[in-house]
Amino acid sequence: DFEISSTESSNSKQSASARVEVGKMTENEQANYAGLTDEELNKKLVNVQDILNSVRPGEFADDTKEIINDIAKLNGIDNLEDGKIFPLSFTGHENLGFPIAVTVRLEKGMLESDTDLFVYHILEDETIESLGKAEYTRYDDGSVESITFYTTGFSSFFTSTTELSILDSTTATEGSEQNYLWIWGVVIIAVVGGAIVCVALVKKKYN
Repeated sequence: DFEISSTESSNSKQSASARVEVGKMTENEQANYAGLTDEELNKKLVNVQDILNSVRPGEFADDTKEIINDIAKLNGIDNLEDGKIFPLSFTGHENLGFPIAVTVRLEKGMLESDTDLFVYHILEDETIESLGKAEYTRYDDGSVESITFYTTGFSSFFTSTTELSILDSTTATEGSEQNYLWIWGVVIIAVVGGAIVCVALVKKKYN
């Protein structure tokens, strides 16, 4: 086990780090991990380190705000603050193939919570992955100081105080398009069918 720390030195309390924990890996994940050459592993870890440096808790990445709002609406949440939906944005992507423990530190007062925090991962293809409950610590005023969760890949994440039903926006859009095409198909069939019946009646009348 070892730590992957941010390389940026800053006095800000907003930062992120990660830890590789072999004991948390399944047999397949351990095999993936062991199968990496030193060069391949180092390349992944350097990329993760760069991604950790880009953490922006409380901010939306350009391509995630609409996705998170769609998920909120799907779950009957009109206001992200009311639903305690809190973005944890990172820049960059990395598919590790094995889990790491990610810890994000927040500034005092950024996020209030005295219940469970569930973490969701926005994948590169814009689908949503549930990562389950996070572990978190609190400041003396009750606000969240740090959030820790396990992930096998990197992009952006968000938290919620309620367990959300997941439907990614791509699937929803495709479903709408399929319904639209199906409806038009029925209309066309009905029109064509009606025209055929009319032609048959006209022929019958004049024959």
